[in-house]
This record gives sequence, structure tokens and C-alpha cells, in this order.
Amino acid sequence: MLQHVVLMSLACVPLLAQTQGVAPSWEVRANLRALAENTKKYQETVEQLKVNDWISQGAPDAYRRQRQVVQTEAGHLRTVSARLAEDPERLSLVVDTLFRLEHVESLTGSLAEAATRYQDPQAPLLNDLLNRNAAARAHLRQYLLDLTQTKEHEYAVAYQEAQRCMSVTNHNPLAKPAPQPKPRPNLNAPAPPLATPIKKPPE
Repeated sequence: MLQHVVLMSLACVPLLAQTQGVAPSWEVRANLRALAENTKKYQETVEQLKVNDWISQGAPDAYRRQRQVVQTEAGHLRTVSARLAEDPERLSLVVDTLFRLEHVESLTGSLAEAATRYQDPQAPLLNDLLNRNAAARAHLRQYLLDLTQTKEHEYAVAYQEAQRCMSVTNHNPLAKPAPQPKPRPNLNAPAPPLATPIKKPPE
């Protein structure tokens, strides 16, 4: 009986296979630290852009507002990437970090073009930072793809193992103890003595 229970338990243990190709946590954290450092330089470089000189040369005043937005979004990117470094397998944080990175890149690209057009001294550095972030974005996007595939594979294996466990349990129910037979009457035993009738007292 005990052996049967042990075998049934082992049959229901999920065999989760690990998908190869996902970057290890230490590598992801290293890339995120590099991203955070690069984003900090983003903020410092954007702060030093001479946007007022651009405007005096005929640039739209919207560049001043765009510079503030880039600095704010870069701060959010650093915060989210730091949270992701603490929990690298959290899909929602990976997606959030990638989206914020692409948004900051889009806004900064426009500023970099204007900086080059108006010959800002920070233009070469800003373009260099954009190139560095392009590599970080490629690593992050690949990690998101690999992690998503791994999670989907784990969920599929877990579902299959749960179905197999249910099938094994339904086809091999634990044996119930057989009911004990009730004792049969002994027909050869002597009959009990007849009850003595009660005598009435004399009148």
C-alpha cells in the first residue's frame, strides 16, 4: 500500500525542463548597470545642451520643453531598470524598461539632430550615447524574447504534467480496504433452552 502511494506521488511530480539560451541573471544585471550609467550621462548631456542658442537661431521653442521631458523620462528609466535588476525574470518590468528606453531614444534622437544642425558642442557626445543605448536596447529586446519563450514553455510543461497527473490518478485509484464479512450464524450450535412459563399463583 505504501509503495503504491509513493509511485503515484512520483507520477504527479512536474518535470519542468529549462530552456537553454536565456541570459543568466548576472549578465542581465551587468547590462542594466551599464544602461543606468548611460542614462545618467544622457541626463547630464541633455542638461548642457544650449537650447536657448538654438531658439535664437530660429529653432522651435518646443525643443526647450522636449529637453525637460527627456530628463524626466530618463529618470523614470533609471528607476525601472534598477527594479528590474532586483528581479530580472519579472516580465512586466522587462517590457516597461524596454518601452521607456525606446521612448527616451526617440526623444533624444530628435534633440541630437537639432544639436548637430545648430552645431551644439554636446552633439558628438549625445550621438555617441545614442549608439551605446542601441546596443543595450538590442540586448534587452533579445532577453525579453528569450524570457517570454521560456515562460511559455514552462507553463506548457506544467499544464501537460497536471493533465498527466490527473489521468494517472483517474486510471489508478488507490485501493480501498476490502469490507470485512459479517459473521455467519452457526447452525450446528445447540438451541437455547426454552423459556420456563410463569406459573400463576394459587387462587
